[in-house]
Amino acid sequence: MDVTVRAAERGDVPGLRILRSQAIEASCSDVYDRDVYADLVVGTDDPLEAWIDEDATTVLVAETPITPVSYAVFSADAGVVRGIFTSPEYEREGFGTVLLQRIEAQMGQAGAQSVRAAVPTIAFEFFEANGYEHSSATEWRGLPAETMTKSLDR
Repeated sequence: MDVTVRAAERGDVPGLRILRSQAIEASCSDVYDRDVYADLVVGTDDPLEAWIDEDATTVLVAETPITPVSYAVFSADAGVVRGIFTSPEYEREGFGTVLLQRIEAQMGQAGAQSVRAAVPTIAFEFFEANGYEHSSATEWRGLPAETMTKSLDR
């Protein structure tokens, strides 16, 4: 797997929104009624441009030599993962894991003691495989979710 991880730029936003829509559609279509997740696929309600511009939030992009294939949004100081999205064509190839490892490293450097994420049921397996534990019930953008946490041992 030849992957580069870099900070997102404003010019990435249209492509990242398409990537997010494709990832949500592919992940949710066999699990939920379309009415439950349709707004997530077509919506542009996430403040992706603001997240790219602000210091408190980081957007990382994982890309092959050809194209961006995954991205993640997180707040290092707060220890919060807001989302990780991977193009359906590149799922299970390690791109999300590379991003999560980079997130955890940056959070540790920022002084966070642990990482937490509101994880929809469709992503439980990914977070569990990366050492996260279920903490409490919550929602992620209207989908059933759980807060999952991981201690950052330094």
